[in-house]
Amino acid sequence: MPPLPPIRLVTLAVLLAGVTATGCTETVAGTATFSHDVFERSVANTLEEITGYPPDGVSCPDAVRGRSGETTRCVLTDGDERYGVTVTFTDDRGNYTLEVDEQPKP
Repeated sequence: MPPLPPIRLVTLAVLLAGVTATGCTETVAGTATFSHDVFERSVANTLEEITGYPPDGVSCPDAVRGRSGETTRCVLTDGDERYGVTVTFTDDRGNYTLEVDEQPKP
């Protein structure tokens, strides 16, 4: 079986709309709030769905409020390289878009 290509080759400049983070832990004034564990799993699962390969790791802030128009940054680990991931919420229900930086973090 040939080796799988590194995820970074597939995820560069990925942009995906219409993803919903699942496992909402709390709703405050109509805005979804997610625990960091749930949100990290959601981002990792989304990246795997897009690329067909699971990331080595995804790290996101402690708690994330899914307020429309707000962004948060996560870090995607692929082998020895780390890439920034911008998550932008498209509504207050937890739908978001992802964009993976083209260059690894220094």
